[in-house]
Amino acid sequence: MAAMIPPVKLKWLEHLNSSWISEDSESISTREGVALLYSKLLANKEVVLLPQQVLCLKGPQLPDFERECLSRDEQEHYLDALLASQLALAKTVCSDSPFASALRKRLLVLQRVFYALSSKYHDKGKTKQQQHSGESALNSSELQAASERPRSSTDALIEMGVRTGLSLLFALLRQSWALPTPRPASASATTSSPRRSR
Repeated sequence: MAAMIPPVKLKWLEHLNSSWISEDSESISTREGVALLYSKLLANKEVVLLPQQVLCLKGPQLPDFERECLSRDEQEHYLDALLASQLALAKTVCSDSPFASALRKRLLVLQRVFYALSSKYHDKGKTKQQQHSGESALNSSELQAASERPRSSTDALIEMGVRTGLSLLFALLRQSWALPTPRPASASATTSSPRRSR
């Protein structure tokens, strides 16, 4: 059975990597943010939708029961064929749901962000070497300082995790500052009622 996901052609544009790296990671967590980022992918033609292939949902050929009884093996074969047909139909229905569509878009956006991060940190050493190969005026100590080791993919994931964690932390801080602090009920009751002297 063929996958029911609408086919897309991915063509990441290198000059847009810096804009994808600077995208807010919180926008990927909401449907509206993912829709905006996905429309950005479509507008830049980094994701091209291909025409949907025709899906043939032909069920298994069932026997004509007017003839002799079927053997146990034949009955199991037909039951397995019916179950496989039902599974294919369920996959088709689930892949066409709004949730599956939103999830596919989110995965494509995340794939684009990860590609940008990967190319930034893996190609960093190559670009620095190319820049410094043309400059002969630098001495050897400056050359060693300029050619750092390229970061690994683990470093890129750590940086993204730290950025996401810091974004979450500051969002929670902003939220706590925006909300008024509740006063305890016992403190407000004692301050509002006048005290009687004896």
